[in-house]
Amino acid sequence: MGFRTSSKKHLSQALRPGAHWLLLSNLLAACAVETPSAFITATVAANEMCVFGNESAPLLRGIFDISPYCDQAQGSPPGGQVQSYRITVRLENMLIARSSPQGASPPVRADPNLLRITGAEIQLRGQDGSVLAFPDLPGGVVRANPFSVAATATIPAASSDSNGVGFVAVEAIPAPYVESLRTGVGPGAGGVVVVGVRLLGKTLGGTGVKVPEFAHAVQLCNECRVVCIEAIRADENVRSAVESVCNASPGSDLAYCIVDRTVHQRCLLVP
Repeated sequence: MGFRTSSKKHLSQALRPGAHWLLLSNLLAACAVETPSAFITATVAANEMCVFGNESAPLLRGIFDISPYCDQAQGSPPGGQVQSYRITVRLENMLIARSSPQGASPPVRADPNLLRITGAEIQLRGQDGSVLAFPDLPGGVVRANPFSVAATATIPAASSDSNGVGFVAVEAIPAPYVESLRTGVGPGAGGVVVVGVRLLGKTLGGTGVKVPEFAHAVQLCNECRVVCIEAIRADENVRSAVESVCNASPGSDLAYCIVDRTVHQRCLLVP
């Protein structure tokens, strides 16, 4: 049955390209009356060492190939499990460090403003801002949207001259939702899903923290990043471009889905 928007807009309208409202959404979130204790600055890619750090480049827009062939690509979990779309966000903690210095009275203590992320709330929307509905459960029951996912990280407290910085991995589009998206975006087609991410956590001192939402646009495609393994074997340049990507999920962002032609005869010879 696929998915629909809560405002009953046609799929092609809900997922059509364009990002004017996304910019406005992030601006409005930044101008909210509530003063946040932490905020997300960007979605980022791993550096050349396959780790996340201050030099990690921002991903202004994600790319996700939802083709079933990516479930059978190199690097996929065994058994052809459906791929999920994961992101890593850069989080800044604005709570100032309050740990006791050496020799101070009372004695040295752990910093109570250390921030521990305990989970995330995700909402999937169309490009026009409408909330997507996923009626794929038996009996026409709709999957929850927004929904909660696991997320864990520890973010240091801020100093007197800079915020504490850390990175949080989030499953932005879980596998059951990917299956629904496939029914709406067929082979050769595309669209845009906007992932609204809101992180939840607590300080070491026990104060609850709700990070304002950050919106990340994801360009969906079906079979646009499926590359033939024969092309990789035949061309050193192709192999270098495809295999140098640090990403555990084939088809996500900078990573390709590398398959054998016995799996998919229309795989790309050149990425």
